Amino acid sequence: MKILFDTSALIELERQNQEAIVLVKGLITGKEEIVISTVTISEVLLGVYFQKAYEKIVEAKKLLSQFKWIPLDENIADMAAQYEALLLNIGNEIEFKDVAIAATFAATKSDFLITQNKRHFQILPDIGNSAKTIAEFSKIYR
Repeated sequence: MKILFDTSALIELERQNQEAIVLVKGLITGKEEIVISTVTISEVLLGVYFQKAYEKIVEAKKLLSQFKWIPLDENIADMAAQYEALLLNIGNEIEFKDVAIAATFAATKSDFLITQNKRHFQILPDIGNSAKTIAEFSKIYR
């Protein structure tokens, strides 16, 4: 099973959310493929740099290294543009970062997208009910 983590789910790990920690440890132990977009890497590091919490850089990079990184390539960029056009046409805007993460989910043919912001992703046809919060996914992954 391939599982893509959104930035909001990684922030829960940084906040020491025990449910998130147990989930990720279980996924790693269970040999699941857990992936993140390089956009997520940028978002996590932005938080560290913005807060000038330079002592947390090593910790953040250690957290990020536990995941397989998926670069924003031309296929994902094209899919992100299609998603953005779809959203604009229906009058529903989400940040481009989330659109790029959604495109990464679709391009990698991931099974689940773990996020604390489901509403950003569920509207997209390739994601729908595959977007789960940490709590929701923890209940089905046992």
